[in-house]
Amino acid sequence: MSSNVEKETYSFYDTYTVDSDIDIKLPRTKIQFKKLDNGFAYFREDSEQNTIEKSIPSMKSIQVTIAPVLPINLPAKKTNGLIFLRLDKQILVTPESNVEISIKVPIEIGIFIKSELSADMLDVITCEPMHSRFGLYGVPDGGNLCMYSKVSQIYDKYPEPYVWAKMRITIKNELKQGVKIGKFVFPITAHKVYYKQKSTEVHIDDLTARVYSDISGENMELMKTVFETAGEDWQVSDAGTDSSASFVMDKGFD
Repeated sequence: MSSNVEKETYSFYDTYTVDSDIDIKLPRTKIQFKKLDNGFAYFREDSEQNTIEKSIPSMKSIQVTIAPVLPINLPAKKTNGLIFLRLDKQILVTPESNVEISIKVPIEIGIFIKSELSADMLDVITCEPMHSRFGLYGVPDGGNLCMYSKVSQIYDKYPEPYVWAKMRITIKNELKQGVKIGKFVFPITAHKVYYKQKSTEVHIDDLTARVYSDISGENMELMKTVFETAGEDWQVSDAGTDSSASFVMDKGFD
């Protein structure tokens, strides 16, 4: 999919003044605004051919913002903000050492109608339907329901646009033996989403994963680390809703 996304020309994350018919071009997704006598009509067909239509009455023009948002809305908000990221390859962290990695994190895309006072979400979509899945961390009768995605490490560049954001994770192994890390579970709603206008680069607040041992066994605590933005180019599009910024994985992390 990544090669197709790079070759096609899609709409940037940005705010658009809509005063006539306009198409928003995103991967696997068709979005149209049509000018009517009494306002605008909104049409969207997603990657699985689901369609939605809405009306925006009594306006000569509208300000429409296309921006990345946290992956918590689709298919429904049922996870209390938790996300389960399964690495495609485990990471070996040597005893009493720290490592830093960068990974892909799934995103959704919000369509907002802006005014002087607010930005109201008109629609939210995913350009990758495989991201709209649930996973369970823990035992069936008492585990945590999470949004689920299989992810991979990335290196210098930002990942495929409209589908992924970048997140840095610092893993601190306090144990006297090496550990294998294969998954991360944490409250994504404690994080902010950052993007560059007229661009496709997206970053989500970073993460610190501390591996330690107590009377219950080996655990990993995951804590939000605020993304240190490089200059003023980055915009915050989604600040989340959860004040809790940590989660302890006490049921395995390999």
